[in-house]
Amino acid sequence: MESVPEDEENINTLAGMLRAKCITQRTGPEVVDLLNERRQMRGERLVEYAQSLREIGERGDVGEDWLVNAFLKGMSSNEGATHVRDHRPQTRP
Repeated sequence: MESVPEDEENINTLAGMLRAKCITQRTGPEVVDLLNERRQMRGERLVEYAQSLREIGERGDVGEDWLVNAFLKGMSSNEGATHVRDHRPQTRP
């Protein structure tokens, strides 16, 4: 059994240990496929939907852009997605 220092005994450490032990790491393309398949469900709040996408993203090495694009693509409201896109910060080259 793995031990941790007493000052690191908390729920976040436990969650990280369980993820590392139980969740299979997937390749980037596999995670992107999972992200693109996930849609916001009826009655699901945006914050819950975003958390679900973050959890999928933790299964492999994908960038934040993939998470944002999957979030916008899977939103149940096209109008809401358009509104979010219009307020998305633009980066400069």
